[in-house]
Amino acid sequence: MESEQVFKGRAGVSRNLRKYYLYVIAPKGCGEAIVNGIRFVGFTSSRASGRAESKAQIIYRFLEENRDRAFFAREVADLLADRGIRPPDVMSNVRRLERRGLVYVRGYRSVGRETPFREGYIITWIDPSKPREQAISEAFERTERILAEKSTPIIQRVQAVRDDVIKALKVRFNVTISGEPARWVREWKRRRIFATNRDLLLRALMALRKEMLEMDLKSAELEKSRREECYEEGL
Repeated sequence: MESEQVFKGRAGVSRNLRKYYLYVIAPKGCGEAIVNGIRFVGFTSSRASGRAESKAQIIYRFLEENRDRAFFAREVADLLADRGIRPPDVMSNVRRLERRGLVYVRGYRSVGRETPFREGYIITWIDPSKPREQAISEAFERTERILAEKSTPIIQRVQAVRDDVIKALKVRFNVTISGEPARWVREWKRRRIFATNRDLLLRALMALRKEMLEMDLKSAELEKSRREECYEEGL
């Protein structure tokens, strides 16, 4: 350990202890040596391989091992407390992992900003072996499940309002299809792919909704990458 002084302008001088390592070349077969009163112990590659994981590695490994789940930040800190992870460690390391595209982070989105839920941001793993759009879509669905399981009073009120709107909202379609789409419908009906025209319409709308969700997720990811690039350029 070595005492180090750092001049910080108006703040004055800060003093802290800086850790560093000393190495010496020892004769073959010598397990330790004493030089100027300092004791040097033997060093092997096997000892180096046994180094403890960093906090970012611990958090990422935990998310990877629980890839089918999403967690609130506070929940991650509680589950990894025995491995030295404190609440402030979670998001500081998760944000770095997020910039590398390794995890998906979700907060409470309001106009122009995103804030944490009562239990913190929601975090989940992104599968790097899958196409980016598919991996993000699956991560988003995991965050939806945990919101449904552990919804806060605010989210419950939002969901209640949304359900009331859905119950009150009705749309009537009265259209005639001709040409090539009409031939598609006749062929699908012959093959009994759908039971009624209403069933066909609902399935078509669900497919369109899924496509729009993927487009929105992709746009959000591109916007986040653009903001990060602008932030890095400003540094």
